[in-house]
Amino acid sequence: MTALLLIFALAPGLVFSWCTTPHFATQSPGACTFSQPHRYLTSLRAPSPSGVENRAPMETLPVPSSGSEGNKLFVNTPLLSQLLASQLIIAVAAAIVTRGSTLKIIAESIGYDHPAPIALGLLCVLPLVALNRFLETSESSLFAEINLSTNLFVYSVFGPRRQPVVTAIVSLGMCLLVGTVEETVFRGQLFPIFNQWISAFDVDLTSFESGLLAALLSSAAFAAGHLNLRGGLSQIFTEEAQVLFALQLFGAMLYCAMYVVTGDLTVPVMAHAAYDFNVFFGTHMRLTSQLAYARGLAKSLES
Repeated sequence: MTALLLIFALAPGLVFSWCTTPHFATQSPGACTFSQPHRYLTSLRAPSPSGVENRAPMETLPVPSSGSEGNKLFVNTPLLSQLLASQLIIAVAAAIVTRGSTLKIIAESIGYDHPAPIALGLLCVLPLVALNRFLETSESSLFAEINLSTNLFVYSVFGPRRQPVVTAIVSLGMCLLVGTVEETVFRGQLFPIFNQWISAFDVDLTSFESGLLAALLSSAAFAAGHLNLRGGLSQIFTEEAQVLFALQLFGAMLYCAMYVVTGDLTVPVMAHAAYDFNVFFGTHMRLTSQLAYARGLAKSLES
């Protein structure tokens, strides 16, 4: 059962990460439809929150073709649907493999109406938010590609124009779903399964050591599910993949620690959702501000 749960938990995430890379977004008309880049952006370069000038020119950024002009609201529903579908597949498949245990955990162990664990989750995520902000502003080239990938994805979902209300609402719903599904499967199910599996072996480990090993295994599975395998398995040996794996592993271990210390799955669910919301909404606001500045600068140079 553990192997099947791992397969169903990892496969949709890996497929989604393959499908939503910048190259896929610009090459597959079945996933999203993009127009030609704006004329006044063709000579500019993509802004980088890391402070490092990206190597990709602005024309490589996919510009949404509908709803992105003027003041029209825009959400890339095909791309967003892929994310939602991947999460639903994980939840349904895990529920089938565990004979309904996944849905039972969601119904009984996550309190969306309990203020205390929600507040604790929001408090516990602050170190991760601070780390994310540090990486965004870092001058290191190690994080430039990851930052650019995040920028491209958020740009593809919400477009080049600032729309804080729509982005906040969509991001909140999306992040709550992702946090609920992934924390239920990886922390609520895989972590205790690994812990029981380790304890079943006749090994000289304390309960703390076996729990730590189970946390590492479930967190490694979580991190592996967030890797981008477009281009083949060789991609996992790239520097970017290794950095991303380490960051995801660190975050997953923190979520696991929150669950172990509090005993309440609501805490890591809310922390996970809050972190993702900070990434999506924060990136949208920052990127659209940079793009607005770039457009203004381009117009002033043209005049």
